[in-house]
Amino acid sequence: MKFNFDNIWRPKKVQVVSIEFINDGVKYHFAYLQLKGGQISVNKSFSENNSDDLIAEINKNKPVIIHFFGKGILNRVVQPEPDFLDKLLINADKNEFYHSYQDLENYRYVSFCRKDKIDDFLEKFDSIKDNIIDCSVGPFNAFSEDLPVKLSGTPLGEIKKNNGVYEFVKGDKIIRSFFLDKDYGSRLFAVLTGYLFLNKSGYFSFIDASNQKKMYSNFVDKIQFQLLGIFTLSFFLVSLLANYFYQGHVNSLNSDLESEIMIYSDNLNKIDLIDQEISRKKQLILTSGIIGGTRFSYYLDQIGTSLPKEIILDEIQIYPLEKKLKQKEKPIFKEGKILISGNTQHSKSIDELISELNSLEWVKKVAITSFIKNDDNKDSFFQIKITEK
Repeated sequence: MKFNFDNIWRPKKVQVVSIEFINDGVKYHFAYLQLKGGQISVNKSFSENNSDDLIAEINKNKPVIIHFFGKGILNRVVQPEPDFLDKLLINADKNEFYHSYQDLENYRYVSFCRKDKIDDFLEKFDSIKDNIIDCSVGPFNAFSEDLPVKLSGTPLGEIKKNNGVYEFVKGDKIIRSFFLDKDYGSRLFAVLTGYLFLNKSGYFSFIDASNQKKMYSNFVDKIQFQLLGIFTLSFFLVSLLANYFYQGHVNSLNSDLESEIMIYSDNLNKIDLIDQEISRKKQLILTSGIIGGTRFSYYLDQIGTSLPKEIILDEIQIYPLEKKLKQKEKPIFKEGKILISGNTQHSKSIDELISELNSLEWVKKVAITSFIKNDDNKDSFFQIKITEK
């Protein structure tokens, strides 16, 4: 028996186009089979008169086997001898024929046909040639011992065995062709070919091993190219989407940074304005003439030595401001004035301080500007204004 593939890998799904030669033309039969969980099932089958309509139904991502039977396909039962083909093709060039066979018990079941007849129909399937992984010929698939059941009938007639030879016997009644619990009619040979392929059995391939490998390689290359194309497109799509979201994230970060920069810029501008204002007011104070010399240290030293021990000073203002500083206004100081404020427990100590201050040579006048007795009647707040000579 001739097997169609000797390589390890096999598809789990296969499509079979069975071309039936009839008196007035051809009939196309289609079967789509799947191997799943060790079980082979027929997912789809139909018959069609037009090859274009049939091709439109074929899945371009799944392998295809082309099968031929009917008028012009010769079927013979011979002895399994080395020169059996020469005896069948008397006065004919065997290179002009496609043939296939299987040995069953003591006989060889041979199907053969002229190449030009089959090649003309293969050209019609040029659009899916990369999907075609093998070609089969003849009805003897129905006799295969690898089928799960023994068939009793086919579209060519009832199967009988006479003198050890299986044959198709036509009768007056319509022969029902049941397989896998269903009557497939003329589609039976397509279903049988697909079943035997998925079952890793012989199915009357007339393609030699080297061309089988080439056809299979073309199909694999096509699928790999499609997968590579899908992967490439998916990669670029994912890259574009990732870039889109990343760009959006970057734009969001940039927007947040720009907002922070604007806030920092405003703060820096404010700080710069404050620094300028401080520098300006320092310059105004320097140019006012109130800072300079050593007399202020002298004044403070004498005021400190004049303080009675009962008095606690809070503040001494030399040349206090006339009014609160305002932006872009020159400060005005009360020149010749010194304000002293603090707390004391005895009003007598205030009198002593005033007396001591009046005795100083640089003091013109000393006056109490404020004297407030606290609620606890212990400490009193006071403020004294010294006028410089």
